[in-house]
Amino acid sequence: MGTSDSIISAPTRMQNKRKIFLVTNTLTPMISYCISVPLLIKGMYIMALPIAGLISSLSMLIIFYFLNSSWFSVKKINKKLITDMLKIGLPLLPNFLIYWIFNSCDRLIIAKFLGNGEVGIYGIGARVASISQFIYTAFAGGWQYFAFSTMKSKDQVELTSRIFEYLGIISFTSTIFLTSVSDVIFKLFFKGDYVKGAIVFPYLFLSPLLLMLYQTIGNQFLVIKKTGPSAIFLGLGAITNILINYYLVPIIGIEGAAIGTLMGYIVSVFICSIVLTKLKLIKISKEFRLSCIITILFFIMWRLKLYGNLFLSLITSILTIIIYLYLYWKDFVLMIRKLDFLKNFLKNFLKNTNGIKEAN
Repeated sequence: MGTSDSIISAPTRMQNKRKIFLVTNTLTPMISYCISVPLLIKGMYIMALPIAGLISSLSMLIIFYFLNSSWFSVKKINKKLITDMLKIGLPLLPNFLIYWIFNSCDRLIIAKFLGNGEVGIYGIGARVASISQFIYTAFAGGWQYFAFSTMKSKDQVELTSRIFEYLGIISFTSTIFLTSVSDVIFKLFFKGDYVKGAIVFPYLFLSPLLLMLYQTIGNQFLVIKKTGPSAIFLGLGAITNILINYYLVPIIGIEGAAIGTLMGYIVSVFICSIVLTKLKLIKISKEFRLSCIITILFFIMWRLKLYGNLFLSLITSILTIIIYLYLYWKDFVLMIRKLDFLKNFLKNFLKNTNGIKEAN
């Protein structure tokens, strides 16, 4: 249903009708809550949420069908393109299974070795960490259109590489800062065993952001119309995830499952970046490579020495962010200059507008 919604809503996105998306994105959760809450009150605990999700998705499908029906017609089908689209799309079919492995395999393995109680604690940590999903969802909503619109640009490789790096630095910075205060956040909002969910938060917060990075550079395989490697690299990450889960969960508990998920995405991004660099489809700077090493060192230091010590965690995270800022200082200054340019432009625009109004 979600895939159909994406297709039927594509014309609205291409026309940049943001008001429609604002309304529909507000309606979707409202419809879901209006259906799920009464069903939960009636005692339909198992079926309430699935039914609400299905009906809300179906409602959006119907709304966008009426809005964009003129864009779709059987007569407009170009049969010559079907073969090319199948060559691109069929290799990506395993990705649905792979994403399921990343999202669900850890909980199944925890339940097998540790019991459902630990699944609940892990689920709390995952739920809090899911705030990074909002960043990923916002990115996914606009990235495909942007990627396709710039596919034939002369500086496409350079542009994609810079976006990959900037998104990476933003992901590392937000993860490091929130990691330093994760223990306090969980103690503030939870009690009892659920506080232990703080240990999985950093790994599960960064994981969707790494998927975002993977999709940023993985899009380069679409440029050369070879999508098979994308599924292979994600598959290798999923296998890594399963193996680490089976090895670490019995030893260190739910943290092992979170490490497995994170390592799975790291393997996928790492292999994909190496292959694309060899193919000269992306360029990764020395600054970003150093940033990745610094991030890994921070995680190791946090887990071995800083976990539970708010002061030292904050100091270390701030120092790490300062290092990122130093490495990307030129880019940061350029961004500030562009912001100043926009401020001056807006000031002059408002002055001219007021001048015209006074003259009239």
